[in-house]
Amino acid sequence: MAFNAQKAHFDYQMNCQGCHGPDGAGSAKRGVPSLDDLDRFQKLPEGREFLIRVPGMSRSPLSNADLANLANWMMEEFAGTDGTVPFEPFEEAEVARLRDNPIVDGVVEHRAKLVARLDAVPKS
Repeated sequence: MAFNAQKAHFDYQMNCQGCHGPDGAGSAKRGVPSLDDLDRFQKLPEGREFLIRVPGMSRSPLSNADLANLANWMMEEFAGTDGTVPFEPFEEAEVARLRDNPIVDGVVEHRAKLVARLDAVPKS
């Protein structure tokens, strides 16, 4: 997948690392999820959308192109994809469309419902 890793890593450090940590581990104590299962969210269209619609991404000061770059880098850096979950890179236009419909309330509940649905999807 094509992305500018150096720019994405810098953008992660400036916009995401404060909550998710340098290694994407998150913080259970603070209710910040780990990024190590991002690939699972690709199994459902609404899961993929969730990754961009969450407040930290949708309200980011990054441009749509830079946010797409960051999301694609995060998928490779943290998701631990093993090839069993197909990943279509995020495009600038898709990011722009998803950012126009951010999740503003109930993010934790929204994620929990998605995870429950993902847990029901057979592993392949």
